[in-house]
Amino acid sequence: MKEVLYIHGYNSSGATGRTLETLCTFTKVHHFQIPVNPDEAIKKINKYLSNHPEISLIVGSSLGGFIAAQIKGYMKLLINPCMVPQVELPKLGCDKEIADLYIKYNITSKSVDYEDRASTMILFGTKDELFSYKKMCTYIYGNKNIGNMKDVKHHLTEENIEEFIVPQIKYMLTEFSKQLFEHFENI
Repeated sequence: MKEVLYIHGYNSSGATGRTLETLCTFTKVHHFQIPVNPDEAIKKINKYLSNHPEISLIVGSSLGGFIAAQIKGYMKLLINPCMVPQVELPKLGCDKEIADLYIKYNITSKSVDYEDRASTMILFGTKDELFSYKKMCTYIYGNKNIGNMKDVKHHLTEENIEEFIVPQIKYMLTEFSKQLFEHFENI
């Protein structure tokens, strides 16, 4: 069975991970507390993934979306991703020294390869009150796998998760996964 790793955003309580675990009855959702330091976060996630080969989809929200984008070789669903954390985190009370650690992980059209572009889907809330990097993501990833969550703010409610995120996860684990396999097999 294909499973999911959920990566939370900055200062998250873990509620979204628990909600996904409850609502995604068709798969197992892994989630745990991620350090705000990007070096530590990426190291912890890579270690976890190496011990859990059943995970094929990484879902990341906000800062978790930025962190998820750093992990290569997996399908990814980025939700309201914080694409420039060194700018956004200080606005949310994060120490500038920690926020500046994200600079070396900048995501650009050159740092995202063809496989990552093809295997990443991105959802944006149309009422996100914190930030929107939709234009930047469209430039980097292309328009094909980018979607909107109508009337959704930055922080997801259980209803938002049920309406938008759970169906997207199910699609990615079934149809999207199959299409990617067929696509890369024919290259």
